[in-house]
Amino acid sequence: MKKVKTFLLVFMLCAFTICTATVNAAPKQKLSKTNVTLCAGNTYRLKVKGTKPTKVKWKSSKKKVVKVSKKGVLTAKKAGKAVITAKVGSKTYKCRVKVYSAKLNLSYVHLHLGESTQLLFNTPPTFQNQVVKYKTSNSNIAEVSPQGIVTAKGTGDATITVYVKEASVKTTIHVPKETLLDTKEATCSQEGTHIYQCSECGKKRSEIIPKNIINGHDYIKTIIKPTSKKAGYTEYVCKHNSSHMYRDSYVPAAGEDTEHIHLWDDGILIKKPTATEDGEKQYTCLICGQKETQVIDKITSNYSILTNKKVYTFGENISICAAGAKNSRIGLYKIEDNASKVQPIYQYYITDQDIISGEYYEIQKVGKLHPSRIPASSLPAGDYKVILYSDDDSIADYTVFTVEPSQELVFKSNKSTYKEGEDIYVTATGTDSDWVGLYTDTDVPGDPEQPGTAQSIYYGYVAKNGVTSGEYFEIKSQYFNIDRIDYQSLPAGKYKLILFKDDSYEIIKELPITIEPFQVEISASYDLDNPSSGLADGTVSVSLSQDAVESAENIVMYWADDQGILTDYVALAKQKIKGTENQIKMVKNTIIPEKATRLLVYVQHGNKLSDNYGEVILPENCNYKPQGNLLADFQVLSDIHINVNGGSADGLNHFPMALKDISSTFPESNGIFINGDIADSGHENEYAKMEQIVQSINHLPNVYLAIGNHDYNQGTDNAQSYFKKYAKTDSIYYDKVINNYHYIMLGSEQQGDGLRAFLSDAQLNWLDQKLSADTLKDPTKPVFVFLHQSLDNTVAGSLPGQGWSGVDSSCSVKLRNILKKYPQVVLFNGHSHWEMDSEQNMYERTAELPTIFNTASVAYLWTSYDVTEGVYLEGSQGYDVRVYSDRIEVWGRDFVNNKYIPSAVYVVKNINAQ
Repeated sequence: MKKVKTFLLVFMLCAFTICTATVNAAPKQKLSKTNVTLCAGNTYRLKVKGTKPTKVKWKSSKKKVVKVSKKGVLTAKKAGKAVITAKVGSKTYKCRVKVYSAKLNLSYVHLHLGESTQLLFNTPPTFQNQVVKYKTSNSNIAEVSPQGIVTAKGTGDATITVYVKEASVKTTIHVPKETLLDTKEATCSQEGTHIYQCSECGKKRSEIIPKNIINGHDYIKTIIKPTSKKAGYTEYVCKHNSSHMYRDSYVPAAGEDTEHIHLWDDGILIKKPTATEDGEKQYTCLICGQKETQVIDKITSNYSILTNKKVYTFGENISICAAGAKNSRIGLYKIEDNASKVQPIYQYYITDQDIISGEYYEIQKVGKLHPSRIPASSLPAGDYKVILYSDDDSIADYTVFTVEPSQELVFKSNKSTYKEGEDIYVTATGTDSDWVGLYTDTDVPGDPEQPGTAQSIYYGYVAKNGVTSGEYFEIKSQYFNIDRIDYQSLPAGKYKLILFKDDSYEIIKELPITIEPFQVEISASYDLDNPSSGLADGTVSVSLSQDAVESAENIVMYWADDQGILTDYVALAKQKIKGTENQIKMVKNTIIPEKATRLLVYVQHGNKLSDNYGEVILPENCNYKPQGNLLADFQVLSDIHINVNGGSADGLNHFPMALKDISSTFPESNGIFINGDIADSGHENEYAKMEQIVQSINHLPNVYLAIGNHDYNQGTDNAQSYFKKYAKTDSIYYDKVINNYHYIMLGSEQQGDGLRAFLSDAQLNWLDQKLSADTLKDPTKPVFVFLHQSLDNTVAGSLPGQGWSGVDSSCSVKLRNILKKYPQVVLFNGHSHWEMDSEQNMYERTAELPTIFNTASVAYLWTSYDVTEGVYLEGSQGYDVRVYSDRIEVWGRDFVNNKYIPSAVYVVKNINAQ
């Protein structure tokens, strides 16, 4: 019995110990920060560690100083102090927040290329002993040093953010586009000069084209061996100018006294020079074989660069020794690259990754590969140069080297594991008939007529169609076998790359690769400016895992309900990924759709969206709910570009598509307004085709036309007569009253330079009188004005560097002064084709100008997402405009997908409703 009692006692003690251990192992709750200092406008996320975020209730003691979201995201509003309380069950945690109105000395910086300025942070007392850090949003536009010196590197806009602890302030750096006025080419012996002029202020600057680097002496060395009758020598001839040559190392003809004359080879580096020790190089005489060692002085100059060899074999690593100041840059280029216009293949900075000035490093290992130079990253056979830039980014020194072909086979891909949608680069050495095929891992390659074999999914040649032997090429950019359509997108799975010989199925070598599902970690929160307004105005904070940053380029968001993405809308305007933490400002005055309950956040690589997403649950009653009676409804299109004379068919394809969408979606429309560029080349048969298309579609309202620059393309008086005939008007400018609302069509009265609008004083006075009369009747009632070309720096396409402002200076000031008097005007422009997801698609009413909209294009679009000047984009867009007593709703429409464009669905309050 005692034994039983003893056993029970031991058992109970063990159980108690286990329970106690379990309790003690529970995570301890605590607040991630108890004191936070911010600058007005900053955000910062607090967390209660050891509990689920959904169980925390947040509260701010002073919402006017600091707001706090349901996710614990703080938003600093103005200078002051506040206490943030986090409540988890019966426990509360507090964080004291101080907000300062700290500023930079420059809130907006206008720099020309190459210019620099110093940013100074008005540091609050609490930050005086803290480290100030500077970060640029785009180092290709504006670089910033650790001391806050900003240097303009490329045209466009960049944001410089200054960080001190949790606080940060920002400034915009604007670098205007320049025009090349004149060039004096560099020669082998003289520097050249580029003369540039700012496109905005007219300021001129000169840029030196250095000699002896891009266009300088680049000698080809040839050894002429002695014969029985002729002396030998070494000859050097400049690649750029053969008249620049010299000879040395003469060797007498055979039979003469040669004991004291040697013809030395290029030598072998047997000891590398460093900043502390001399090096040694051994030379061998090509005549007698005698060897001689030469001392290479240690590196003592402020800036110098050399490679450990002058000739490498393909596949070898390139060892570089560079001496320079902190932040000196080393860039590797092909010999023919213009280093001022292209990115280096590899580059690194002295002090990067603990790099020491004067030491040797393999550039393929320490250098950062620029994404645009991936094809050259294998360093195929050819000539190269390595340039050392000083800390002010001027060229300080350079050296050249050669890569010779390898006698051994090279076949490799840039990675062995890819995410779905990633580009797959492969390189091989071989002939122009050798080829690479991409297969699934279970495919048996062979002739398609042979049973049991499979064709490649994608394939490309090793040294043909623009590909150089040994150079990387993206295999999906080469050829696709349509019979493998099920694998066109390369879904996740196992694959293999196979190198074949001479257009046959003889396998030389195989490489296995894996494509993984495109899944990354994404979390998001949404801080609405006014949750009860129905407007999307606010900031979305997106946190990404590092692999998302490395494998994706863009953030793509969709409005969704509980079942999934809203089917009536395309994606919101995509955003570039800037790092693991991203702040996305939603487009002002756009709506949260009535049915939306969630905001879904994906990342994108190429055309592939991640399989998973971040999710924001929208607060109740935040949606936009139209109220009141609809008083008018009409559509605005522009740039339909009907061409029946051998040009682009974009307009012929997209215009009927747009009209069919209008007919079925907006049956109560009061009219369709086409804002210029109707006839692509100004011919009457194009107007006739436009009219034929309109008449072929049932249930359309009347169509009204404004004239555009393409409608003048014939350059004759007939251009105006054709327009008037099909617009059914006696004048280039005219007006209509439809359903009690006034519509005014303006237009250029001459062809001019083919782009700009010329409005006569008569037309401008007419406009002034019309708007004055409208104001006398009802100064609050909107008036809709249409002009093909836009005023400078108002809407997308006309912004600095984009080049599509189109009202001539002879009349733009007077037009602005007229519009300034009538804030009830809503102006629609076309001309630029800029897509509706572009920055400043809507110009919000100011004291200087009324509300203005960019109308994009029906024929084709233009995007400045990656390039300031814009590039072609397949697509077709326009507006549906809905008029109510207190507001106007302008709904951007995608006519290819028959959906709304959520970043271009605007609410504009009438001036009596402000």
